[in-house]
This record gives sequence, C-alpha cells and structure tokens, in this order.
Amino acid sequence: MGLLAPIDIDLLTADVVIDVVRQRLQVRARMTFVAPASDALPVFQLLPWPDELLLDGVSLAPDTLMPTVVSSPPRRIVVFPDPFAPCSEHELEVAFAVPASALSGAPLPALEFADGQVWWSSAQEDGIPDAMLERILPSNLLFDRHSIELTVELTGAKAPHTLVGNGVIQPDGRDRWTASFPSRQPHGSFWVLHPTQGVNTLRRDVVLPGARIVHLELHAFADDVDVDLELSADVAEATLLEYDEQLGPYLHGDRYLGWLRSDLTVSMEYEGATLSTPGALQHEMAHSWYARGIAPVSEHHGWMDEGMATWVTGENPYFSAQMPTGVAGPRLLVGEDAWSGASLDFLHYLQGSLVYAGIAWEVGPEALLAALRDFQADHAPGPVTTADLERSLFCSLGDPFVLDIVHSRVRGLDGWPDPPGPDFCTSGP
Repeated sequence: MGLLAPIDIDLLTADVVIDVVRQRLQVRARMTFVAPASDALPVFQLLPWPDELLLDGVSLAPDTLMPTVVSSPPRRIVVFPDPFAPCSEHELEVAFAVPASALSGAPLPALEFADGQVWWSSAQEDGIPDAMLERILPSNLLFDRHSIELTVELTGAKAPHTLVGNGVIQPDGRDRWTASFPSRQPHGSFWVLHPTQGVNTLRRDVVLPGARIVHLELHAFADDVDVDLELSADVAEATLLEYDEQLGPYLHGDRYLGWLRSDLTVSMEYEGATLSTPGALQHEMAHSWYARGIAPVSEHHGWMDEGMATWVTGENPYFSAQMPTGVAGPRLLVGEDAWSGASLDFLHYLQGSLVYAGIAWEVGPEALLAALRDFQADHAPGPVTTADLERSLFCSLGDPFVLDIVHSRVRGLDGWPDPPGPDFCTSGP
C-alpha cells in the first residue's frame, strides 16, 4: 500500500439527529483538513461506514475509501486511495449512522434507548483501540488538536432531556442544542445527553489564587447511593486548590465538570472534566494538568502523565521520594508506534511514577514540583515529548541524575547517557 500519513484536521462540524422512535443516531459531518506534507497516502479514523461521501464538493462512492488495520494492538484507519498535493487544503463531508455496536463497552451509556428516552455520551476511553472520538465522528490520532462544532437535535422524546459537556452548550429551542468545543484536543471533549430526571447535580464556585473562579459542576445517577456529591465536591475543591499551587495555574477556563459513578472499572480524563469513581477523582483531575493540559505528542509518551498523576496523588508507595529499586533493570516506557490507539499501559503508572519519585529522591519533592511548574509554564497547553520533559527537568534542576533515570528507566537503555552538549539548555528540542 505504501507509506501512510495522517491528515491535519483544521475544523470538524457535525449535525447530529437522534430519533428516539426509530432508535437511530444519524450524523452529517464536515471536516476541513490539510494533506500530509509528503506524497504518502492520507488517513483518518471513522468506525461507522459512510452512506454518503463528498470530497471537495464532488460525490464519491463510499467504497472509494479503504478501511485498513494497523499496529498492535490493531487499530482501524481509513485510507484515501490517492495522495493529495502536499499540504493542500480539502473538505470532506460524510453522512453515516452510528450503530449501538460501535459504542459497546463505554463507561457511560453511549447510545441507549428506553421508554421514549435516550442516553448518548461521547464515550471516549483510552484503554482499548478504536474507543475514542472515531466511534462517532471523523477523527485523527489521539493527540490531534482542532475545534468541534455540533448541532444536536432530539426527535420523538417523551421526556425532557439535558445536554452537558466541557464545551459551550447552548439550548436552541426544545430538544435542540449547539455545542462548541475549543481548539485543543478533540479527544479531551466530553458530553452527555441524558433524561433530565434521574440525575443529581451539584454546583459550587471554587476561588483560586488571584480571585480566579472555577465553576465546579458534578453529576451522578440519582439511584447511585454510593456517590456523595457533597463529599466529592469537597475533594474536588481541595484538589483544584492544591494542584493549582503545586503543578501550575489551572488551564481550562472557569469550569470543571465531573460525572461520578460508583461502579466504574475504568475512569477517564478529559479537558477540565472527568468521568470517574469518587476514589479516582484526584487522579483524573491531575490529568487536566498532565495529559489534557500539557499533552504527550503521541500515545507512547503517555508515561509522563500517568506517572505524574500516580506520583502526585500518592497512589504509589514510593510517593514523595524514593530511589526506584522496586523493579530491577531498565524498563522501556516510550516507543515509536503512533498508531496504537490505546495509551493505557499499566507499566506507565508504576514505572512512570517511580521515575518522578527517583528524581524527588535525588533533589527533593519540592524542587521537583518547582521544576514541573516551570515545565508547565514553558509548554502549556502545547504537545510535549519525553525529550521535552527530560530537557526541562535537567535544565531547571541542574542534576545529571535526570538524564540517567530517563536513559535507563524510560528509554530502557543500558549504560550511561552521553553528557549533554554546552547548548543543550538553550538550543531547544
């Protein structure tokens, strides 16, 4: 097939119609994008198969596109059959139905009809391939960045419904909404359309230093008796204050949204939002600084954020400061497969947190936190690599132990790293 390269999506807009009577979810999406800089075959992601397809206004047969499986574990991508002119601009319009089977196993009801009502959520989960935005909208690799603009229309509902999300949600008449998600990470978007009855909501204003106000909003099923929204709000408020001081200023405007469930097996982070158990709330909130604030440039740099969230919340027994001797030998935490599609690697939690704990053992936890604040100030909200973090920590702390531990514990290499050149801290990545 030749070389493959992802397109660069500029903007994604979509009209979503949910027919409760017919139990159908129909989407018409428009995606403006820039072709790869080479003559590689352009690719994007979409699991539902198109019923209609227009490329730059010209109708195409849906089977013009070629679904292809790449990487291990397998991930499905969609391949344009011919290269575009390098860096040329295009628009793809695609209409399709989203089957319930495409959303199975989601942590919230992703598409569920019952008694004239519907649940629909963005259903993103990084634990398995093909479980992010590509389930319901045209998409790209995990840490792409562009805006999403939605109109959502509900027909045939027998009860009032509410749409909530971490974007700007505006009612547009009865059973119709517009939703705008900012130009950061589309995979950090989170929304839920739900029957208004049966859901409890708590709202609280949290005042951060400098009189910055964050509107905290928590939701839970009314019959989930194991979720205490008041207690969770206390935890969330304290966590916002703590992380704003420890890790750097909160990045997501004036709002934090949480949906809490007591029976989740996997919690998930979004930008200024989470779907979480009460016990995992602090961990998932940490990801609004690392993962959905400073974002690893690809899945295989995900050790940075999972290790950070584990270390800073004290989930690892080596929290605070500890030479990482828990597992002998080097451990590879960063690889090159950009197509993997699942960034959840439990090695990242334990071994990643040991990297931070090891540096804290060398320089002290407070010095490490100060260096991490510098890293956030220099890079947020942009994408980052392991090399960016390594360079920033070394140059802030001035300790070659940073290079040693990344060399052995992150890259899995034997021996010692080469000493940095004289311009290492001034030349950039």
